[in-house]
Amino acid sequence: MYINRFKQEPMSEEDKIIYLSQAIDLACTMHKDQKRKGGEQLYLTHLVKVQSLLSYYRQSVICRMAGICHDLLEDTDASYELIERKLGRDTADIVLALTLDKKLGWRKAREAFIDYYANIRNFMGEGQDLIPWYNIWTVKVADAICNLQDMYLEYPHLGDKLFDRFNAPKEEQAWYYASILIWAEVILKGNFRMQKAITQGKRYFCKIFGEEEYYKNTPNMEAYIKKWSE
Repeated sequence: MYINRFKQEPMSEEDKIIYLSQAIDLACTMHKDQKRKGGEQLYLTHLVKVQSLLSYYRQSVICRMAGICHDLLEDTDASYELIERKLGRDTADIVLALTLDKKLGWRKAREAFIDYYANIRNFMGEGQDLIPWYNIWTVKVADAICNLQDMYLEYPHLGDKLFDRFNAPKEEQAWYYASILIWAEVILKGNFRMQKAITQGKRYFCKIFGEEEYYKNTPNMEAYIKKWSE
């Protein structure tokens, strides 16, 4: 999962269309028989929503490709080499970064992601470009916002029974989504378009979990900053 080397390559407008089409084809092929948890909705609908959100907020084609392919390594038989060959190394690296280590268990896998990718020191080597690090968080928060939007639409009808379909209880879900939104707000501070998306994500969160839960689950920024400075 952990990577700290990136090199973005320039891409023409024609290349962007071709590569994005290839990303859509790859996701449709690999995820074609998968369904969303607890329903008959195709999993592809979630991937399209993530890509659409990133497109609406005018994020890069690299983010959009990674958005529609972000679960390939985690939930299909696709390999890193396949993604790299079809979509380029930058996209493959972001998808790899977003792939959680399921062997760690639900909570620890997510803690490991945040602990590593919230630490800017892991991306400050000589000659490294920080933009792809931001891309990881751009795609991650778009994924979280789309999940929250789906929950927001279903919660009025199902209530807390909604969480029976997931691999972690409501309290754990609240911790995870609050952590992602808050960290993304800090890390993507200069991305005003994604800040608008994060604000919408907060509204979804508060409608589902309550505003108190959002701030209750605020990550300990001071502890992280102290850790970075050591």
